[in-house]
Amino acid sequence: MAEREIFCERLRRRRMALGYNQRTLARLLDWKPSTISHYERGRYKQSMSFARLRQVARALATSTDYLLGLSSDPGPIPEEHAFAEDVP
Repeated sequence: MAEREIFCERLRRRRMALGYNQRTLARLLDWKPSTISHYERGRYKQSMSFARLRQVARALATSTDYLLGLSSDPGPIPEEHAFAEDVP
């Protein structure tokens, strides 16, 4: 699997494991839902900055290594994470 595909799949998989839909994750990151969709489908036009990658990892309670395919351990699902109804 190519690096881009790994990132796309792991982003989607972790988002779903936390029970987030694309809109919820977008709100947590202060992004547009279409941006999440583009990243998950591999249709983004430019590379993600390190700051943005760290922001995504924090929102998904995982490591950048996991998202980039350098680790196979996404980490535990935190007991207390923002559910859809908690996000404004």
